Amino acid sequence: MFMLNNLLRPLLQDNPPPRILLLRLSPILFGLFVIFPWAIYVRSQMPPTDQFGNPLPSPVRDIGTLQLEPVSGTLAAGERHGWKLSGTKGQRIAVTLGADWDSHLALYSPDGIRTVTQDGFSAGNGRAWIDGVTLPADGIYTIVVSGENGGAGAYELALTEAKPPQAPVMYTVGADGVLVMQ
Repeated sequence: MFMLNNLLRPLLQDNPPPRILLLRLSPILFGLFVIFPWAIYVRSQMPPTDQFGNPLPSPVRDIGTLQLEPVSGTLAAGERHGWKLSGTKGQRIAVTLGADWDSHLALYSPDGIRTVTQDGFSAGNGRAWIDGVTLPADGIYTIVVSGENGGAGAYELALTEAKPPQAPVMYTVGADGVLVMQ
């Protein structure tokens, strides 16, 4: 209210005739009745964004439960599919996504934090994979399948138990110059 008083006071101080007053108020009226409603409309048509101005991803559509047998799905443009996985602490998993479009795969922990993400088009074949992840806690994990740059279509998703990591092989050179594996 204080700002409005400061804005109107100079326009009204010399008690102008109505015609002059209307001319003085026309930019304000134009802003209030044309520009402001237009800006609200334009803002309402924009997709929602995060705090950095990046568009928010579409919501994840719950598709089903993922177990040790492969499953198939068809992703529409702009859609994200969520597959639930019951995991136990210390379990090692590998997930592969086969598609012939620019695919993306992400693993979310039971508390909703993205644990791993993998872009599937890096090798040019549309396959994404998460290999050898050790689950940090018991609970229901979510594997999210999505497309990048309009990528959509049929896909196959497979979950397997990952092999434990291999201990690195150590080599030393003996006194006689022979390479010895430890």
